[in-house]
Amino acid sequence: MALTPEELQILQRIENQLRDMPFYVVEYVRSKKRAGLSADTLLQYLYRYQHFFQWLLREDLAEVSNTASIPYSVLAELKKQDVEHYIEFLREESLTQENNTVKKRGNAVVMLSVNALKSLFNYLTKETENKDGESYFYPKQHWRVRLHVSGLNGTRSGI
Repeated sequence: MALTPEELQILQRIENQLRDMPFYVVEYVRSKKRAGLSADTLLQYLYRYQHFFQWLLREDLAEVSNTASIPYSVLAELKKQDVEHYIEFLREESLTQENNTVKKRGNAVVMLSVNALKSLFNYLTKETENKDGESYFYPKQHWRVRLHVSGLNGTRSGI
């Protein structure tokens, strides 16, 4: 089945985003493509990962010069308060619109970001395999984060 021009454009955007991603995100995207996750979803997730990785750099949680160089050990070492701080940042960050008005992210966008990160963390802790046959890292139970977003039918999500 031939791809539409829109689908081709999304796939090109995915490839462009992957250039600035760590190897484990590239592996994640390839794996999820094979599993049938939609290209639209993958592209949205990549935008969220880029934002998260840039935040890690700004907060000095990753001592590297660019997002592609962030090792998965940085994610493995995150504390519960780091994740909560990022979620708070997502909610509170001021976004300037084209008409110079300022607004905050909606709950749906915050949830998309949390779900994107949850998917990546699940992949890294359950689906990956290093040279020794082990997952890249194991989840830290002590930083499970519960997020209650009002206005979304009481949806709860954890990373």
